[in-house]
Amino acid sequence: GPPVAEESAADDDGGLAEIRRAFEAYVARSHEVEAAAVARAEARAEIEALRRQLAALRSARPAPPETPTNRDMSATIGHFQRFVARYLVEAQVQKRAAVREAEAAAAARYETLLAAVPPAEGAAGSVRETR
Repeated sequence: GPPVAEESAADDDGGLAEIRRAFEAYVARSHEVEAAAVARAEARAEIEALRRQLAALRSARPAPPETPTNRDMSATIGHFQRFVARYLVEAQVQKRAAVREAEAAAAARYETLLAAVPPAEGAAGSVRETR
């Protein structure tokens, strides 16, 4: 009698352990499936957001310009010629001013150096000549 009851209790524990393992495997697999589904949903949401953003950018794009006429081209060339002429004149004026400033700075530097050098004896402008 009693040994049979112990065997059935042992079978029940084995059966419960197997059910527990199956349940844990099911829960783990459910979690994996749910995580994959969430990732796919997030990816779809991101793709939809990017599609909306692309559509907004496409709708905001300006219309392509019309083919310019000869009058438009002539006006553009005239503007460009005036710009280049003005630029060349201003560049020459600025260059001339820069050269003048450099010459003045060099002259001032050399005058300072020459003023610091004492006159040689017997040279024009020496102390002996002024007596």
